[in-house]
Amino acid sequence: LFSNLSFVLNHIKIAKNSGFIPVVDMENFPTIYNEKERIFNTLNSWEYYFDPLSNFTLEEVYKSKNVIITENNFYSKDEGFFSNITESRDLINILKRDIKLKKNKKKLLNYLKVKMFKKKTLGVHFRGTTYKIAGVVYAATSNQMINKINDILSKDNYEQIFLVTEDLQNFNSIIDYFGNKVIFFKTSKRGNTDLEAWDNYSRSRHRYKLGRDILLETYLLSYCDGYLDIDTNPREIAHGLNLNPNQKRYSIDNGHNKSWPIFNHIKYSWY
Repeated sequence: LFSNLSFVLNHIKIAKNSGFIPVVDMENFPTIYNEKERIFNTLNSWEYYFDPLSNFTLEEVYKSKNVIITENNFYSKDEGFFSNITESRDLINILKRDIKLKKNKKKLLNYLKVKMFKKKTLGVHFRGTTYKIAGVVYAATSNQMINKINDILSKDNYEQIFLVTEDLQNFNSIIDYFGNKVIFFKTSKRGNTDLEAWDNYSRSRHRYKLGRDILLETYLLSYCDGYLDIDTNPREIAHGLNLNPNQKRYSIDNGHNKSWPIFNHIKYSWY
């Protein structure tokens, strides 16, 4: 979801610099979050979660003559694009000024913040699944994460841990070790592989719910008193939003995945 958002932010910057009116079309150019049925009376998955960027509808856009449709490329820094939005003050400003949550998401977010964060909270985003075999950066191991959390708790005295992970093994390792100290979304889908976590359609409106849950989780991570993870798109958005200016931030850095003649083929260099 936040890779898509980063893509949109970079193109909003181009549009504003060029005097264009930005419109996001994730109906005719669908994402993995698109449902076949309408959600909130729209087939445009952008508008499941965010308000439109302008007053122009897609129907009006495609009846207009002066329309530019972006390519599906994420360009390089040399071409003015930033996949890590925190490297660009312009993109952070666009995120805060132009990206508005749907009213129902904002209302739910405020409710969850009050309900869940009555104690001093350490947010933990523990990526796994594809990051273990094909991620751009190497995922943290369970032992690394447990040791790091213990170190943080001993120094900064957090009362609870807000855990975000799509990886069932990661989830179980933190729950088994820290027990009732951990709070989490019961609705979030988890699995041992990305296939289980994302492509197992065992619930209605599964694609929409995938986006909804990580959206709310990321905004809540930005509200936490402390925040621990590796380099991910949710971290970039959470840091960029900066919803808690006093948040203490921690990270684990295992370096970037390398291209190995053998391991690159079998995708197991992380192990």
